[in-house]
Amino acid sequence: MESVKYVKMRTTARVNYRNEMNTDDDSVEGILNTGSTVSAVENFYVFKHGHFWRKVKIHRRHFFIMTDYLEDT
Repeated sequence: MESVKYVKMRTTARVNYRNEMNTDDDSVEGILNTGSTVSAVENFYVFKHGHFWRKVKIHRRHFFIMTDYLEDT
């Protein structure tokens, strides 16, 4: 079994993290402040519902954030 590799990224604005790759209000799990550091799954970069998404690990769980609000650290 291959282990998941992560890259460090930083939020560029206050941003919602979600349990699904969409912009529905009911998919919001929480909010990260500008400049928050997250671990993003290295090879996960998906276009869905008109946006590119990264899968991130927050508190030992995976969520989704639009790439518009993330930058490399």
